[in-house]
Amino acid sequence: MYIGSPAIIQALCVKKNIIHKILDIYTTMNNICSITKKGGQMVKRINISVSDELSQKINSTKKKSTNFNTSKICTEALMEKITEMDAHQVYKMSGFNDGQKHFSKLDEGTLRIIERGMSIKDKTLDEKVSSLEFRLALKTQKFLSKFKKLMDGKQILHEWVQHSNWLTAEDRRSEMSRSYVEGWYEGVFDSYSKKDN
Repeated sequence: MYIGSPAIIQALCVKKNIIHKILDIYTTMNNICSITKKGGQMVKRINISVSDELSQKINSTKKKSTNFNTSKICTEALMEKITEMDAHQVYKMSGFNDGQKHFSKLDEGTLRIIERGMSIKDKTLDEKVSSLEFRLALKTQKFLSKFKKLMDGKQILHEWVQHSNWLTAEDRRSEMSRSYVEGWYEGVFDSYSKKDN
């Protein structure tokens, strides 16, 4: 819906209070018009930034294909990524909670190694955990029994890991199991850090 520019409205209106009311209506209408209804759902318009190269590819593909729907493709990609991030959080929190439960069952030497390994500033979480796994595999194995169930798909914590393609499902289980282990080490480290406080 096109209402007209604020300059035209100002030129047509004489009284100041009328101008402000009309400008408020104009602003409100523009905000409302950016929300449309599609398929029974309210849809909010957002802007995304892409490189010049991708923009050219999008435009080129639109010219070749009549059913290329940029909004639909972006929506599906965003939903997939958000669901994946949610799954990571669920698996990591499960590991974190288990790590806090197992903390009191670990010996002091193991706890010190975990504390030193997790305190390294110039390494990523993945690098810290990989190093700790290598050093502590035999000592932490019994506490990470849930990891095997998650890897084998015998225990599912989030529907994202289930997929009709078994290779994709296996990759997702592997990725989420890794999040569980990272969370476990973070949970142990968190409990050990709070021990003396």
